[in-house]
Amino acid sequence: MLSTTEPRWLLLARAFLTTGVRESAGTAAHPFITFCLDKFTQLEGQASARSDETPWCSAFACAVMELSGYASPHHALARSWDTFGQKLDTFKRGCIVTLCDDNHVGFGVDVDSNKRRIYLLGGNQGNSITIAPYLIDRVVTYRWPHDLVVATEVT
Repeated sequence: MLSTTEPRWLLLARAFLTTGVRESAGTAAHPFITFCLDKFTQLEGQASARSDETPWCSAFACAVMELSGYASPHHALARSWDTFGQKLDTFKRGCIVTLCDDNHVGFGVDVDSNKRRIYLLGGNQGNSITIAPYLIDRVVTYRWPHDLVVATEVT
């Protein structure tokens, strides 16, 4: 049986699961979240809105990609990922997934057996970094960095 390895950005994102990064109550802000917003993203007209009350799913994704040595949209809007890299026709573990409705972005880690739910590892999911399920019909796009060859995953 062939084995596959996860892309390094997904390995790094998984490492953040154990750090306990979550939004702070009140006016305090978690330093990692504000670091991601300040260092890795731009958001026109909201330069002063750099707290963990700012939607930070894209900031987390940008930080993970850039800390892993890859480009990112460098933007705080989740839908800025809709044109990032190359489009995939189907799910691949580690792909960047954007969702409609709440304008969310995360890294795809799994799809359930009946293909109704996708599991995303992302920031700002329940105010923290988690793996959470979403209905697959909410997926807008699956994306992959340009500088990596997309291999067929064997499971």
